[in-house]
Amino acid sequence: EILLFSLEFILINLVVDVLYAAINPAIRYK
Repeated sequence: EILLFSLEFILINLVVDVLYAAINPAIRYK
């Protein structure tokens, strides 16, 4: 259970990071 939760958390973090970078490209240059 804990391992699955960690994997889901990492996947969600990755998706949010990619979406945020796509919406606001300026964040990558900071």
